[in-house]
Amino acid sequence: MGAGKIGSAIASRLVQKNVFPAKDVLVTGRCEEKLEKLRALGIEIGRDNKTAAEESDVVVISVKPKDVAGLCTNLGDACADSSKLVISVAAGIKISAIAGLLQKPDGRIIRAMPNIGVLVGEGFTALAPGTDCLNRDDALVAAKIFCNLGTCGFYDERMINPLTGISGSMPAYLAAFAGVIISTAIRHGIRRNEGRTIAGQNMVAMGKLLLETDYSVRDMIRFVGTKGGTTHAGKELAKKLGLFSAFRQTIERAIERAYELGHEDYGK
Repeated sequence: MGAGKIGSAIASRLVQKNVFPAKDVLVTGRCEEKLEKLRALGIEIGRDNKTAAEESDVVVISVKPKDVAGLCTNLGDACADSSKLVISVAAGIKISAIAGLLQKPDGRIIRAMPNIGVLVGEGFTALAPGTDCLNRDDALVAAKIFCNLGTCGFYDERMINPLTGISGSMPAYLAAFAGVIISTAIRHGIRRNEGRTIAGQNMVAMGKLLLETDYSVRDMIRFVGTKGGTTHAGKELAKKLGLFSAFRQTIERAIERAYELGHEDYGK
């Protein structure tokens, strides 16, 4: 349900990687351009949300938090059947709230928080299974979907909001930092495409150092910076300007907002 950036990425990559045959994937959405691209892959486009849900064993809700209530109202009792697994990627909305909106008393609901990295198969997705998923193969189904879009991990639901602010929002922060690198490079005579390569390659390298070595973050900073050198000078100015503290506060505010999203329309 939903063919935005995340929803369409999930559907297209699962088909392109042969995780599921195209005939087994059904998508609904409002963006005709994205739907046409999915149709070109052989993916079926649903007539309406309720019919699509009734015809599916696994229903993935991939809409903005503000649209969840309207979608669930539209679905009616289409997902109430205990034979259906529901996976929600709506930020901040608790499993209990989704269950109430869908008239689904059983716990066959999984909260998922992917990030935009799924567009290139390098996402990180946090998964929180509902109570009735613990004794079923539902967790394996969710892992089959999201681990084929990058990396995924299972967490208690209380950890999903912090992970939303940390992992879900992180690509935007990294992109903002990359933007500063690129604009600075341009200002010093480096071409835009070269600036993009420099920013991107350095982020790839740091990602590999974090994932493929035992070096700590402190080690990596120490390897680059020497006292009196360029890195040291820049880092000292960042400290003086309070940039590290500001960045921490930025992440904390994103986490706080994840909690707020779940309380605004649906209560605790």
